[in-house]
Amino acid sequence: GIKVSSSNSVKVVAPEVARRWHPKKNRIKGLHSGDTQLRRLKPSKTSSSSMAHCWLVCPAHGHEVAMQVREACLREKQGRDLCTTCVHNRCAELVSELLDTVALVLIARESAHLSEEEAARQRTWWAPELDDGESEAEAAGSTRRRGMRWWAQEFRRKILTEIPDAAVQRIKRKIATQNNGKRLPHTAALRRGHAAVGAAATSPPQDNEKAAEAETTMTSSVCVVS
Repeated sequence: GIKVSSSNSVKVVAPEVARRWHPKKNRIKGLHSGDTQLRRLKPSKTSSSSMAHCWLVCPAHGHEVAMQVREACLREKQGRDLCTTCVHNRCAELVSELLDTVALVLIARESAHLSEEEAARQRTWWAPELDDGESEAEAAGSTRRRGMRWWAQEFRRKILTEIPDAAVQRIKRKIATQNNGKRLPHTAALRRGHAAVGAAATSPPQDNEKAAEAETTMTSSVCVVS
């Protein structure tokens, strides 16, 4: 294995990993072929580059997660969450919120015959056009046009099957991106999208121009790409 020194141990290189070290589960077999006895794996005696698997405990929720020692140390160095369960839960919540947002957009426009649940499951595109900000729902197999596109079912599959924290980073990069490329906090953009749809749905007949303006504002604020 990798030689452990006073400068490359997990305890020195990644103190947060050492703090989350599981007190009972971190045991490995001996180095010799005939040695079947398990020995305790300690942060102070384990190299930060080790490929051995270790167990960590989430201090916030008590989740127990297993990963390679070197991966855990790298995650701490990069400032990433060490609890993959917490990351996956946050990702799933964000995807759920996006599905609701896009379902509302579809219902407010041409897909008024679909319920929110149906809209989130249908293979339907939402495509804000670059010229006038109009949005329209079209079949997934239609000819690809310019603009931001969103396919609920495909987006759900990609996000939930990828590495959770990488998926979260992708969401933050691609959600709430305006047509001019300026990025906004995704939560604020989603709130504006919900508010715009609500305003368009509740406006009286004489306020059609204001409703259209609200929808246009929404399409320029909430742009999701697959």
